[in-house]
Amino acid sequence: MNSSVDIGTLNQLSETLFQDLLKMCLQFLQLQQQQDPSATSWLRQTLEAYAQKHSCNIAQLKTSCKAILTLVEEAENRKSDSSHLSTDLSSLGLDAPKTEAFVEIFNRQKGSSQPSLSNQLVDAQWQFGVTVASSGEAAKRAFVQLRLSVRRLDGSLGDMHCEMSAPQFFSFCHEMEQAKAAMQSLHS
Repeated sequence: MNSSVDIGTLNQLSETLFQDLLKMCLQFLQLQQQQDPSATSWLRQTLEAYAQKHSCNIAQLKTSCKAILTLVEEAENRKSDSSHLSTDLSSLGLDAPKTEAFVEIFNRQKGSSQPSLSNQLVDAQWQFGVTVASSGEAAKRAFVQLRLSVRRLDGSLGDMHCEMSAPQFFSFCHEMEQAKAAMQSLHS
């Protein structure tokens, strides 16, 4: 875990405030994951409303929120189980009740936020083509037309079409091979 996080600030928070901030931060990260453009403004407005309602210092809330976000992102990156997460937080100096609350709320949120598979790829087809011109002096250009069959959230199948240059297509194929290798290594 990142030792640069200001644990002292978090230890000064009441249990309720710490848990409320953690829930806000997890909600914010969930909105960001869904690519909600209003995620940042939602967090700012929520913190301001909370500060006003509970007569808290907004600057301290923002500092604490940044520390919690750092801890959550580190926990997600490490993919630690509960005991390792608890050990890491304790070794950083987070007091026991807050460590317990963090692990419980983090695991509950992690379990309930399974990623949705919108537009799951079912099939891909492509065709190479070359542009032609009536003049022999005009430049010819190679291109690829790609048709992706995808399964939508409602279970229906649909097609997505795109066109790209040959170098873009070869780069795309290379990235798909890397993704395939990564997925195979996860399942072996």
